[in-house]
Amino acid sequence: MELEISIRVITKFNRLIEIENDWNRELKNSAENPFLYSRLLSEFMQFWEAAGWTSLVVIFLSDDKIIGMVPLRILKRFHLIYVSTLAHDIYSDFYLHDKYREICITQLIDFLFKHLKCHAITMTLQDSSSNLRVLTKICQKKGLYFWKTPFTGRAIIPVENDWDVFYRSLKVKVRKEFRRIKRKLDNLGSWQISCVGVDSNSIERILAVERMNWKTKLRAQNKVQEDRPLRIILRASQQKGEIEPIYEAKVWFLEVEGQAIAYLLVMLYKGTAIFVKTSYDARFKEISPGRFLMNATIREMYRKGNVKKIDFISDLPVVQIWKPLCENRTKVNIKRNIHLSTFLRFAGENPLISKFVELAKKI
Repeated sequence: MELEISIRVITKFNRLIEIENDWNRELKNSAENPFLYSRLLSEFMQFWEAAGWTSLVVIFLSDDKIIGMVPLRILKRFHLIYVSTLAHDIYSDFYLHDKYREICITQLIDFLFKHLKCHAITMTLQDSSSNLRVLTKICQKKGLYFWKTPFTGRAIIPVENDWDVFYRSLKVKVRKEFRRIKRKLDNLGSWQISCVGVDSNSIERILAVERMNWKTKLRAQNKVQEDRPLRIILRASQQKGEIEPIYEAKVWFLEVEGQAIAYLLVMLYKGTAIFVKTSYDARFKEISPGRFLMNATIREMYRKGNVKKIDFISDLPVVQIWKPLCENRTKVNIKRNIHLSTFLRFAGENPLISKFVELAKKI
């Protein structure tokens, strides 16, 4: 018996809000990605719309039940249509029910290339993802031109042993450095580490740290007033909003004499602690407050025992001191026209025209 699968496409955030009860219920039951939460996703949809993109959230249904969610964005340039993952870092991969995965990905590819007549698709997927394996298989079957490139991985700490065992596994010089930081903090005066929920007060304290961090000067040079993704996540993560987030958001602060000098924003979801955003006051750079706060938060996760793994989202050098595992990711580029594909790949390697191509693609 053939499975009856229908597709619903949402391009406006308010349409997503209309079905958010069903949407969030399915997430909590089946999906592992808390960034798919309705209010968070709708905020990013508005963000990309303001940047000139059209959001393209593809929903798969069977018997009116949601069985798949694929958040994308679409851009038209020079009569070419490009489709990309909504945000490569946090929306890596998408949710599809195991039973329907192959037919849903087949329908997705047909919808994008045949119905929308797009010229190129760029998706970021976990290397271990069944979606990547099935997508590769279907592209080969359809004779589509595609290639894979490595994308920044996700650093993961499996919380398996107790804190003392984990801490002793770190390099001696790392442990000595944390002791030195503690002595420097002691010399500054009274200090503490606190943990609170996301509300108007903690948001203001986060933004106070942001105004003094090293990125402020860089944003000013690029004429960017604020970290918009941070604002989006904070706005959507408040527990006293119209609807409760599917995850629990907590903020850890390192304070000296009552002033926050570093923060760490964490999402807690299905036994995973996701380190979403962190920053520190650049005036205290010498004592590495951000690194010290992250270590203290990791210790808290171990000691509470309610977290199975810690996810840093990226695999930046700063997190390597905790010797994390790396979940590799791959960026998949799919084109329907091999000649266009060859040109774009050549152009990307040619410094004379690569800027033009990047302007056209924006992905």
